[in-house]
Amino acid sequence: MELFAPAWKSKDINKALKALEKETNNKSIEKAAQNAQFPIVRMAATNKLTDQVVLSNIIKNEQDNDVRATALKRIIILENKIPEDLYNISEQLKDSIGIADTYCLVEALLFNIAGSSDNEMSERITAVQQMNDEQLLYKLAMHFGDNYDTTALGKEAIKRISDDNLLLNIVLNSMGAAANEALKYIKDEAILRQIANNSRFDKSYIQQLINKNKTGVPAPVLFIFITNAIYI
Repeated sequence: MELFAPAWKSKDINKALKALEKETNNKSIEKAAQNAQFPIVRMAATNKLTDQVVLSNIIKNEQDNDVRATALKRIIILENKIPEDLYNISEQLKDSIGIADTYCLVEALLFNIAGSSDNEMSERITAVQQMNDEQLLYKLAMHFGDNYDTTALGKEAIKRISDDNLLLNIVLNSMGAAANEALKYIKDEAILRQIANNSRFDKSYIQQLINKNKTGVPAPVLFIFITNAIYI
């Protein structure tokens, strides 16, 4: 029995979390991530880990699926890319979490990283760059594409969308940066002509996009506003 147990072992969740928040000793954080009484405290500790061996051990040995998923997300962030063995690691999680497809699990974790303001923007953008699920990318584009602070994140998501109908939805249902970015990637001429009939958009610019798709010559940059369009 410990004479002086660390505060993160407290049976009071708030006290344990506060103690962990102040903790800077890596060994203590590792112990908390693996031995704290409450899963939420172990999750908080896991989010502070930098040792990928410890994180991998948590994925293998932790009983709580949320803690294990947190460890996997942490590995992605630390690698700044998807590690080569990520899909193998994910195999250990997919059944217990209830996701049959490892691909879906990885995409969901990347989506979670990209969508969380708790992560650095560089980490969020890196997560988007690894994503392939266009429905999830569409959600990110719609949510973040028009916000000044997250425009880069939205643009990165739009770049990875190849479905012209999803891009059309972004064009018609967002304003400014996201609409303009999505418009540049639409290839279907019929869809572009449909957009040209909307009074928000300049028909001559749409025609230049159509010509670009045929000739490869870029159209000028366009800023789209609610009722008009301005060339720069």
